[in-house]
Amino acid sequence: MGLTDTEKRNTPIKRGQIAEIVSSTQGVNYNGRDVIHYLLAEGLAKEKDVNNITIDNFAGEDTLTRTEAVQFIYNVLENGKQDSGGKPIMKERPVQSSDLKELKPLPDEGKDIEEVNESTPPTTEIGSVSAKELFDKTEAYAKELGYVKTDFLNTTGRFSEGEGITAGVDFVQSTGDFNNLISFGVRDWNNSKDVLLFKRTLENYGIESSEVVDAIDMLEVESGIKMEAQGKVFSFSKCRIDGCLNVFFTIWDE
Repeated sequence: MGLTDTEKRNTPIKRGQIAEIVSSTQGVNYNGRDVIHYLLAEGLAKEKDVNNITIDNFAGEDTLTRTEAVQFIYNVLENGKQDSGGKPIMKERPVQSSDLKELKPLPDEGKDIEEVNESTPPTTEIGSVSAKELFDKTEAYAKELGYVKTDFLNTTGRFSEGEGITAGVDFVQSTGDFNNLISFGVRDWNNSKDVLLFKRTLENYGIESSEVVDAIDMLEVESGIKMEAQGKVFSFSKCRIDGCLNVFFTIWDE
């Protein structure tokens, strides 16, 4: 936009915005934390702390410096897409969002993500927050995806794509037989935005989202998996309701 607009050209740009621009040259369409994940995993970016490679340490809200701009260009030339002769090439950005399952593990993960089943639960420490806190933490990202916040029956709340549309994620806090039970569900697993919102919800709770999403993809319809980690029990199931593939996730104390 700054090519013809001097005002925009002189406006500072954030590292997170640059992440979307740089990734677009590689023929992918990611946004938010996922696009930072892509750059770090592909060697197209460096985080602020080279000894702690995480999405947060990329500092996406920081203003880009001239030195960093040059480094990004260098990274693309060295580590980006190349033709058969080894010459750097640029691709067009797809209109549709790219598949999250195509994201490689971050360098600090050290190995490919293992297939998840009942014997290999995620190892990330699971946090302890209420459904209301989880709902509030996820709200900003939900708005970025175009969802609206609505009340729904006895739940803490719902994010959906519009009035009368059931797609989205519901949150509910329960007590009684279970202590601090939190449950939320995705209304359409074939809706890429629903899955993105589900991933962010898991991350906000402290769960490695890629592992869980992979496990859900492997599940047969009308089946589920229960896992235990860090003193918590969490389970998810896949079923079909009103023609849509639904996924429900629950976590509670052991």
